[in-house]
Amino acid sequence: MSNSSVRLFWITVLTLTDALLLFASFYLNSYWVYGDYKTGSAFGLGVIILVSLLSVYLFSGYVVRRQLSFIHIPGNMSMAILFSGVIITAIGYVTQLIQTDIYFWRTQFIVSMLAFGGWLVISRVLLRILIQKITTEPIWGVIGNKENSELIAHDFRVIYGEGQFRYFDEIRDASSQSLRGVIVLPGMIDDNTAHELIAIRLSGIRVFNVAEFYERFLYKVPLQFLRKVWFATSAELGLIHHDIVLRSKRIIDLMLAASLLSIVFPIMILVGLMVFFYDRGSVFYSQIRVGMNGELFRVYKFRTMITDAEKEGGHQWSTKKDSRITGIGRVLRSTRLDELPQLWNVLRGDMSFIGPRPERPEFVTELEESIPFYQYRHVVKPGLTGWAQVMYPYGASQEDAERKLEYDLYYIRHFSLILDVFIVLKTVRVVLFGRGR
Repeated sequence: MSNSSVRLFWITVLTLTDALLLFASFYLNSYWVYGDYKTGSAFGLGVIILVSLLSVYLFSGYVVRRQLSFIHIPGNMSMAILFSGVIITAIGYVTQLIQTDIYFWRTQFIVSMLAFGGWLVISRVLLRILIQKITTEPIWGVIGNKENSELIAHDFRVIYGEGQFRYFDEIRDASSQSLRGVIVLPGMIDDNTAHELIAIRLSGIRVFNVAEFYERFLYKVPLQFLRKVWFATSAELGLIHHDIVLRSKRIIDLMLAASLLSIVFPIMILVGLMVFFYDRGSVFYSQIRVGMNGELFRVYKFRTMITDAEKEGGHQWSTKKDSRITGIGRVLRSTRLDELPQLWNVLRGDMSFIGPRPERPEFVTELEESIPFYQYRHVVKPGLTGWAQVMYPYGASQEDAERKLEYDLYYIRHFSLILDVFIVLKTVRVVLFGRGR
């Protein structure tokens, strides 16, 4: 069984076991407190379990890797219990759908969550030991040259933290090696060497072209290895070729935008007052951005920079430590509260909740001239958050734009509602821990 299969198996086992044990904990504690099995509504218990599992995910409780540190496990799982406890308590107080009995919260809830926290720490420590014993560091072969092999190795280790890569000039050189798989770069296969590659596959070694390897294991499209013929003939684009999916995505956008606006409107008023009283400047900031099919639209945000930030130097990239950002603006950017007005753009249909980040037309013109395939990110609506935003750290340069495009193209090709849900969860992690953008 491959390392990826082992990880998927144990993630599934952990999720199901966590849910079952939390369910059992509440029932056993109910019997201890009340003398019978009394936990309130099944819906309320379901909410507790769902929020708890999501919290464990947010604090890396379902990351199964050989490199996980024992030191971080107790702290992460303690934070997961604390975070879920606060959220569940807030839901119970506001909606009263979970349980109204005060003894439930004082005894049963606290005891059950503490017991669940103990299980989380013990199970993750034991799994960490087990994973190290039953998995090995993968060894991959690259048919091409050493420079490209090193580039692929670097990208792979960013995600997995491990992996050995050996490069071979000829396909026959890889046939006698003990490898997890072979990655073939463009131009390395002709009629004379194809049978050698077939022999490698028949021996049990998996063979990938470089684009397939990146998409399957690194969740992006490798621009540096691609030619236009690949984009023209590769598999269908998930976010373009399904009208029902596009209509469903739009309906979800409308429902979420309307619901969130009604919930966060008081927060937006408070943020607006903070922005105004900080330097007595304008509250909102608007800017022309490039949307779907290259159409221009005006995006709205809370102002995070000084007034007339580009008065002297014209349009320029915004950097993470930009001196033009105000004190309150840094807080708003780190929490993404500055983007709340973009809910209006979602309602209007200019943007979606999830999609490529909308860029300014001045930058788009420059990037389309220098980065291959850049224009294809505009075949879908831009988003408040997206695959590139949660997978790539903050950056504001042409190189960063190229790296983010690799993730944008992956999203367009592999879109699914499940992937959208995963992006939302990762966005929450970005906001909580400041990773990504």
